[in-house]
Amino acid sequence: LLRGTMGPGHTIHTQLGDIPCHHTHGASPGEEVTLSIRPDSFEMDDEGHLEGTVLSQVYTGEAIDAVVAMKQGTMAFEVMVHIHPEEQVQIGDTVRFTVLPHFVAVIRDHVNA
Repeated sequence: LLRGTMGPGHTIHTQLGDIPCHHTHGASPGEEVTLSIRPDSFEMDDEGHLEGTVLSQVYTGEAIDAVVAMKQGTMAFEVMVHIHPEEQVQIGDTVRFTVLPHFVAVIRDHVNA
């Protein structure tokens, strides 16, 4: 889970940068929200705006479950990601990702009745 502020359209401003989100559940721009980001929402992309270092990895048969340390400014995060088995990734490698918005959902902090 990641905290952020709803931006325009389907974008959430977070400490990791702007995250696209398909499932905003009616959140309004400026509203504080929490994001649920599935591990398969991270897609390896040499031009991606998220960068991190692979800390660990386990091959699960259909994906590599990897823990990636990401840093933005002074904030550090460890994120679980699913990586396609054909990717050549080793512990210690620097990798870049984009976020697929269909696997990201807003969890609203306050529900207006």
